[in-house]
Amino acid sequence: MAFQAEAGNHPSFEDMQVLVSREKERPKFPEAWKENSLAVRSLKETMEDCWDQDAEARLTAQCSEERMAELLLIWDRTKSVSPTVNPMTTTLQNERNLSHSRRGPKVSPYP
Repeated sequence: MAFQAEAGNHPSFEDMQVLVSREKERPKFPEAWKENSLAVRSLKETMEDCWDQDAEARLTAQCSEERMAELLLIWDRTKSVSPTVNPMTTTLQNERNLSHSRRGPKVSPYP
């Protein structure tokens, strides 16, 4: 759970206010989010952009909604390419397959 290590299991509103507003803490991302997945990276970036300390740089609700719609398209594309048994490598392999398919099929000069 977000902030569990910093604030315990049942933090008060005031505890969270101090942690987020004064100490500028943000939730830590799981190690699995560091994989080379375009969808996961985009989600993480969107979340971080929503939390920007500079209000002018922070994403608007409309921009967030647009990014989430794009994210769903990316996620659907990567899920439907070629599933594997290991879910940690599925996204990376699917992205590789997508990048190869964008270039077109390889045609052998031999019959």
